[in-house]
Amino acid sequence: MTGVPKRLGNFGPIYDSEKLQMNKFSFDNFVFLSCEKCNNEFGKIEHKAKFIVHDLLNEKPLSTNDFNLFLTWFDKIRKGSYRKCYKTKKF
Repeated sequence: MTGVPKRLGNFGPIYDSEKLQMNKFSFDNFVFLSCEKCNNEFGKIEHKAKFIVHDLLNEKPLSTNDFNLFLTWFDKIRKGSYRKCYKTKKF
């Protein structure tokens, strides 16, 4: 949404004996593989969630369905960060 995929985010912290440090990564580094079926299915959720995020940022009211979809999108991100699709070996 920012139009800046190379924008850096701070991730960490890393505790050093002398000072606290943060890892910096660009957001386009976060890619998680999935099979074609899962990618298409979750892509639809992601497309709808984009509008919900836009409404949140603009302080517009959300419906119960909007919140359910938004939380489903969060689950998709959470699961995608540590688990691959087990239905196929095709990635």
